[in-house]
Amino acid sequence: MGRDKPKDLSTWGAYIHLMDNNRAGEIGESVVQTDLLKSDFNISIPVGEFAYDLVAERDGTFYRVQVKTARRRGDRDNSIVVSLRTGPNKQYDEDAFDILAIYDPETDECYYADWHEVGFNKFNLYVGDESEMMAMHRENANLSNDYTIERATDRFK
Repeated sequence: MGRDKPKDLSTWGAYIHLMDNNRAGEIGESVVQTDLLKSDFNISIPVGEFAYDLVAERDGTFYRVQVKTARRRGDRDNSIVVSLRTGPNKQYDEDAFDILAIYDPETDECYYADWHEVGFNKFNLYVGDESEMMAMHRENANLSNDYTIERATDRFK
């Protein structure tokens, strides 16, 4: 599969590291679907090629959701770095989807961001203990606890 084997395979996150990217993505999409269903969303799966992976609906409002299964970067202070590209040198269009859902297989947690606050290249999400961050980074950090589905859907209300 082209990846170095993690030293500790006792966690799901370590195991998913060995998987093909497509399989890992499919698992992430399933986990996000389940998480959204638990939050009283209805889920629809589009047929065909779209920039979003699923449509979530609650109370008559529809949200196009792009799902990314993320891997933590040890060189980035325990942050998840999500690449926001559709392929080599290709970016998503500004109106490609509404919500970015990020699945972290190491913690089995899902995080959600309004697409308009994310940017177009990369999105960094700090998932460690906030008290361990350097003070100068804390002010501008994207802290994982802030990225809930409720916060991501606020703009649409």
